[in-house]
Amino acid sequence: MQPAVTVEIDTGSASSRGRPPEHIWLVRLRRGDRSIITTIGLTRNNAEHLAERITDILANPEEPLDKT
Repeated sequence: MQPAVTVEIDTGSASSRGRPPEHIWLVRLRRGDRSIITTIGLTRNNAEHLAERITDILANPEEPLDKT
């Protein structure tokens, strides 16, 4: 059985160079020792919101994505 995919927010190191201090957050997906950064240059609030949305999609794959 594969480990679950987790969603993380973190501050960028190289990706945050030259960015305003409020735009240094990134969103990363991780499974075991593999990871991918999906988005860089976010505010903390936006990174948290995106991470929550991704987590919701991963937790409820059968639920329709469009809730309008």
